[in-house]
Amino acid sequence: MIMQLFHSGERLAAQPEQQELNAVIKGELFNELVDNDIYTANSPIARYIDSRLDVLCGDEIERPQLFVRKDPDSKNAFAMPGVIVVDDGIFSLIESQEELDALLAHE
Repeated sequence: MIMQLFHSGERLAAQPEQQELNAVIKGELFNELVDNDIYTANSPIARYIDSRLDVLCGDEIERPQLFVRKDPDSKNAFAMPGVIVVDDGIFSLIESQEELDALLAHE
């Protein structure tokens, strides 16, 4: 199905079924994050990353919701429609604001 949509030139995200699926997944992800240890939106690390997202997104791109998980052993970040999740363990690999910006832009 996905390959057929890809080859036909249709956008998968434009399909109502996919939008509904994204909403379900986002809700499940949010529930999982709430059950785990995450930084609050007012924590210094979350505020700093939010400020970088504001710069990167500007006025042209809808800004995703950010979650920063307290997981020093995980060096991971991922995104899905409207959400970016960053594990704080990845910060041990990031040495500059430019590297953080590259990570966020990738996600």
